[in-house]
Amino acid sequence: MIRRFHTLALLLGFAGVSTAQAAYVPPSDDTVLAEVPSRLDPAARTLSRLRAQLSAQPQNLDAALAYAEAALRMGRSRADPRYFGYAEAALAPWWSLATPPGTVLVLRATIRQFFHQFDSARSDLDQALAANPRDAQARLTRAVVLMAQGRPQDAAQDCSALRGLAPALDVAACSAASASLSGKAPRALALLDFATAGVGQAADSAALWALTTAAEIAERLGDASTTARYDQALAAMDRSGQPDAYLLAAWADAALQRGDAAVVVARLQAYTDIDNLLLRLALAEQQLGRDGEALRRHCRMIEERFAAAQARGEFVHQREAAMYQLQLARNPPAALQLARSNWAVQREPLDALILLQAAAAAAQPAAATPVREWLQQTGLQDVRITRALKALP
Repeated sequence: MIRRFHTLALLLGFAGVSTAQAAYVPPSDDTVLAEVPSRLDPAARTLSRLRAQLSAQPQNLDAALAYAEAALRMGRSRADPRYFGYAEAALAPWWSLATPPGTVLVLRATIRQFFHQFDSARSDLDQALAANPRDAQARLTRAVVLMAQGRPQDAAQDCSALRGLAPALDVAACSAASASLSGKAPRALALLDFATAGVGQAADSAALWALTTAAEIAERLGDASTTARYDQALAAMDRSGQPDAYLLAAWADAALQRGDAAVVVARLQAYTDIDNLLLRLALAEQQLGRDGEALRRHCRMIEERFAAAQARGEFVHQREAAMYQLQLARNPPAALQLARSNWAVQREPLDALILLQAAAAAAQPAAATPVREWLQQTGLQDVRITRALKALP
């Protein structure tokens, strides 16, 4: 999945729309539905302080924006939809206005983006940019949305328009991300190497985004530097003091691809509260041949969380659910159905890969046609996808 842009456009790895549903009833009293970050966590303390300020002034726009932005940062780092809901609640007085403030429009788009309401998000961003064409946050977020929808050429226009409006590293990362999806991956990687040459020991979100994007591009190219690049991004994450669920999932996928499951287990066993990392932990345990109670427990936890999310009307894990059905449940038809549903909403390299793998496992090569057409349109270079295409019957 294409990288979110630090404080602006957030994690794109979950699909869904919140709608009212019947209450979910856990199958047992010891079912773990979610874990709350410790009050010792500085980010959690900050969020608590901002929530208190907002409670005292619920109609204060500045207080609402400060709390919503902090909630979105927490939600992104942990890939937790609840925090996006908290942000939406904070913006309630302005949410349904015909012409909300520009800052509210961008945050509303960010929340809608997270839940894969991409068309609504783009409409918000179009409105914000019509009012202020120099709104860098709106333009950056729209670029992310366009890439998530499989339209990197359109995203490149917004990335180019950022020059002079956003920091150089943001512009470079945006431009490289879009170019890497449009048949220009080697040039994009060279651009990022130049842009990050002075990053050093930086731990800010812009540096982390650029380093992660470079690692992903190298992985798609099959470059020997992939592991070292992910290690560099992980080091930046560790220095920041906060987890980055997107980076950890992308790194784990690369490590599992090269058969290095032990390092995945070692790092991810501390993140069982993050659903897409719990999935990678279970995949690593499976790869290690650990057909024991830990793997069975983790699979039960994954199934229960998917069921709870679906019962709440949050279909937020279609890609991960497809991966689970394909690789852990060994149910190719179910995996293909989920992968197709996911592809109808989100079209990024990993979405294409999962759809191709499910089509091959289900012996339905015709299901790969939409991906083939998309590859012709974009010119995407990805050795993983090339292998998956060759594996089709």
